[in-house]
Amino acid sequence: MRIFATALVWLAVFCAAALAQTRVSPSGTLNDLRNTALRGTVPIEEIEMRSGQRARCAETCSAHPLCRGFNWRKGAEGRRPQCTLLHRVFETVQSPFFHSGVRSGQTPVFDGTREADAELLGEVAHEFALPDAKPVLCRDACSRDKGCAGWTYLRPDVLRIGSAPVCRMLTAVTERRAAPCCVSGQRRETFQAFRY
Repeated sequence: MRIFATALVWLAVFCAAALAQTRVSPSGTLNDLRNTALRGTVPIEEIEMRSGQRARCAETCSAHPLCRGFNWRKGAEGRRPQCTLLHRVFETVQSPFFHSGVRSGQTPVFDGTREADAELLGEVAHEFALPDAKPVLCRDACSRDKGCAGWTYLRPDVLRIGSAPVCRMLTAVTERRAAPCCVSGQRRETFQAFRY
């Protein structure tokens, strides 16, 4: 019986140590992101809630040891609001249907927007070919350049048949237009809202 009790104590110590390695500090505050959705890994949990319970969604994430961020999807057309807890957050996406929060210290690599089928126009600082057809390469290049206000990824064959994908980095964004050729994004601190 004594061996069994000792084994239980060691198991409890091992589990507590493993949890401590993956736990997010409870003091880590949640950054408030209005009209923004987070993209990340497979959700930890998806919880249906009532209207006006966004603060409860944030509290649920704060209390969960593995939650790095949450998406609060606003209720619409008979759908109830939903709270989604995320273990990892990769990027933010502008969306009027969401209100999100991400723990401080867990912000995405590119703190800005990403929008498919959109092209940004303005002052072009750099334009270069990409080795792979991945918009994330253009986004990451913009995140490393302090002067970059926005980026547009042009899909292969847009400039001419057989052309490589292109990344266009802008120091100022003056216009946004619908364009199936492209994927674009703006930095949050210099974000400008445009109507099509």
